[in-house]
Amino acid sequence: MELVNKSHRALRTFQDVMLPILEIAVAGLKDNPDVEGFAMEISYHIRGQTMGMHMEHPENLVLVLPKAAAVRLVSAKNETDRQAALLDGQFFFNGEPFILYLSDRAAEAAAKQQEPSAPAVTSRAGDPPAVSASAGNVLPA
Repeated sequence: MELVNKSHRALRTFQDVMLPILEIAVAGLKDNPDVEGFAMEISYHIRGQTMGMHMEHPENLVLVLPKAAAVRLVSAKNETDRQAALLDGQFFFNGEPFILYLSDRAAEAAAKQQEPSAPAVTSRAGDPPAVSASAGNVLPA
């Protein structure tokens, strides 16, 4: 049994580790024409139970952002602008693509766009499944 679910761990890792690193890196490299984007992988260990035994295992969170999206992310003044910038990049959790939502509100808005009453959205191969990573709730798109 996990104390904090995977989505919430990803959100906290992004907010507490990745975003501060990006803020520093983007400030120093945004005017460098050789830089096309930013990518980072954060690895950490979590504790949980498997077959009744306490176990520890690694997790990996990867973020890949084009330079323009990274600049928009770090200069964003509100959550909507930060979310839009993140959606221009890619996240991978343990090698699996997913979308990191910064709040339940953003996840709900995305879910509404995907509701059956809306026109069907065709998914391309390789598109990440939508997952909310806010407040520990997971909302599939």
